[in-house]
Amino acid sequence: MKKLISLLLAASPAARAAGGPAEAEPPVISVSVPDTGTVIVNPYRLPVELDGQETTEQIAGSTMILENRGNVAVDVSVSAIGSPTGGVVFTARPPAESAAEKELFLYAEFQPLSDPVLRPGWSGWYSDSTNQILVSAQGAAKADVLRLEAGGAPYSWGAARLFGAAAACPAQPWEAGDGFHVNLAFTFTPAAAETITSDIPGGAEFDSALVLPPEQSPEPAPVMPPDPVVVPPEIPVLPDLPAVPDPAPEPGGDEEPPVSETGGVSELPQSEYDFQT
Repeated sequence: MKKLISLLLAASPAARAAGGPAEAEPPVISVSVPDTGTVIVNPYRLPVELDGQETTEQIAGSTMILENRGNVAVDVSVSAIGSPTGGVVFTARPPAESAAEKELFLYAEFQPLSDPVLRPGWSGWYSDSTNQILVSAQGAAKADVLRLEAGGAPYSWGAARLFGAAAACPAQPWEAGDGFHVNLAFTFTPAAAETITSDIPGGAEFDSALVLPPEQSPEPAPVMPPDPVVVPPEIPVLPDLPAVPDPAPEPGGDEEPPVSETGGVSELPQSEYDFQT
């Protein structure tokens, strides 16, 4: 649900005395701001769906669209305060991997939009830039985080979203009831401030929704990889080769020596050689 915040501001008497046209249309501030938003706390990085897309972010906030419907550009200032629930503790930096408490780092970022159907170009990290504000239990405020042009013009829309990180393995596992509530209070000041002396407030509330695995145990058992299965290589079976017949003896070839009647091998005739001394 969105709420429309409107205010009609007349030009000051000093402006009219200086020759300003009395019949000029006075500036009107009219800004549409969503009342509520949802932030998914996903410390175990499970796949969840947000704004029609799957994500594993630890802090997945829905995108909130602001729209300037007035006839004057406005500068947006914001204050943010968070209320942790359960065992959550807000921190000023992303939690360390060894964090024992349910630490939660949270910040809001604002981006201008030339068209509301476009996806904002989020920075992806916290740098304490002019368009970012840290959320804490103590509260914080920042001026001019966003500029909205006059209604109907490009960049008359703006986007806001919560980002952050959560401790993945605290000493006490995350459970139902751990979360937070955030209030963002906006102030819209006309850009033509020389003739206008008033501003108009607005705000939005954000509640967290914790995502846990189907069965969460205090100390998840480690998952060991299965032993590798060793498959012996297959030994190729050679095909039976056809029998090769013994070669027939060639004519005049080697013949078995004649055997004497006594069973011995007869002596072969010796070649005669002439030796000269």
